Amino acid sequence: MENLRTKVQQMLNGERKRREIALKFAEQVSEILEPVAPDIWGHGAPGDPGDTVWVTKKDEKTGKLKTTNIYFRYSEWKGLNATEYPGFYLENKDGCGLMVWGTPIEELRGKQFWYVIQSVLEWIPIVAEAIEKREHSRNQLLSLLSRPDREAETRE
Repeated sequence: MENLRTKVQQMLNGERKRREIALKFAEQVSEILEPVAPDIWGHGAPGDPGDTVWVTKKDEKTGKLKTTNIYFRYSEWKGLNATEYPGFYLENKDGCGLMVWGTPIEELRGKQFWYVIQSVLEWIPIVAEAIEKREHSRNQLLSLLSRPDREAETRE
């Protein structure tokens, strides 16, 4: 019995340390993305559940992006009786895709917790690629606005 107690205590200590590291990682991702998220994804329309984006993953078979049941909230959202703060959330089963009142990852345990962490890890390169594409297209648009023949048109 004492051997089992020792093994359980070792597992709990190891899991506590792993969770601390994983939560710090998610917090850092959130801190990095929060200030630039409106430029990447925009703001929600009035009446929408605030500024959120679904975490996506690449489908292993098709390579296409698929939406997970995890969302990233990048601004505070206040309801009548509750508030969601910036961070990662697992959609509640009865959430119906509303991206509001999910479970913050800090409250998750076991498989669900590690699923969210893995999904966020896989999402980071997808976000980086999306940023590059948006930057490229915005630069192209800007180059059209600053063409010499365009400048002549605006002076007339």
